Amino acid sequence: MNAQNAHATAPVILLGMHRSGTTMIAELLDRLGLFLGDELESNHEAVYFLGVDDELFSRCNASWDQPAPMVRFFEHPEAVELSRAAVAADLESKNFKSFVGWKQHLKRGGASGLDRPWGFKDPRVVFTLPLWISLFPNAKLVAVQRNGIDVANSLLTREKKRLAHQVEVFERRMERRAPHRRLARAAYKGSPRCLSFEGAFGLWEEYVERLEQVLATSTRPTFTVRYEDFVASPREPLAALAHFCGLTKFSPADFDAALIEVDSSRGNAFKQSKPSPEVAKALASPWMKTLGYAR
Repeated sequence: MNAQNAHATAPVILLGMHRSGTTMIAELLDRLGLFLGDELESNHEAVYFLGVDDELFSRCNASWDQPAPMVRFFEHPEAVELSRAAVAADLESKNFKSFVGWKQHLKRGGASGLDRPWGFKDPRVVFTLPLWISLFPNAKLVAVQRNGIDVANSLLTREKKRLAHQVEVFERRMERRAPHRRLARAAYKGSPRCLSFEGAFGLWEEYVERLEQVLATSTRPTFTVRYEDFVASPREPLAALAHFCGLTKFSPADFDAALIEVDSSRGNAFKQSKPSPEVAKALASPWMKTLGYAR
């Protein structure tokens, strides 16, 4: 599937670190007519593409919070080709029905039959993008940037809540009669890396560095969304983004309804908290300076 057929529409691929605003952008584009999948999970990510990235990461012994093995994977063309060919075949198989739905699949088949604006998102695509571009050479890219301090704080808050819930239900799970070992039903499960601000911020740095690397080597049209600027004044950038994605059939009412969903209070949230040594250290990060967040 190196070349799409004449009737196919190239996808819009949404890129960005976890907790960086990609879900907000996906929801807005969905409202304006970008098809993101028949089966979506809570973060507006297609179950189909999540499954593919799950498999790619798993086979390379990587995980969302330890993604480095994926970088090394792309250093070996023969290994990459095995995965690329397998994914290409699946995109044209019945497996793709979970993305397009049964009716669309029966009518037009796999990904090469899609004839409307569509796309997908998964933060891990930052690390699998070279494979997707090889499959969809005409894809458009939307890259979302957000202040690393806010990303790290969001990851830390989420992981602490997850741990607190597991502590709360620990006794009930230990006492439950079930065939599973207590380790499987009651022990901690999550991201130890994101249980500290330093770990979460370091993960943001990894994603940002990889995103900059893959964008630097890509010739694909790219629209960059700076989260803080977008939420502060979304009307013009959303209109420009919709045009970039080829979305033209939405009404003014649809557009205004989408704007209402934007929460402007979430930009630069770290400024509302007390300064700390770890935040001061993060502000000195080269990537914070490169992206203009060190001021």
